[in-house]
Amino acid sequence: THYKDLKKPGSTEVLGWGDAEAAKAIIAESIDRYKTFL
Repeated sequence: THYKDLKKPGSTEVLGWGDAEAAKAIIAESIDRYKTFL
């Protein structure tokens, strides 16, 4: 299957844009999750 076949057309919705601090928080959270995964 193709990855685009898994989602219904138009099922993605942008809820807004964050700032640099929000991006840093998401990156830090992702790094923490990766470390606990290992």
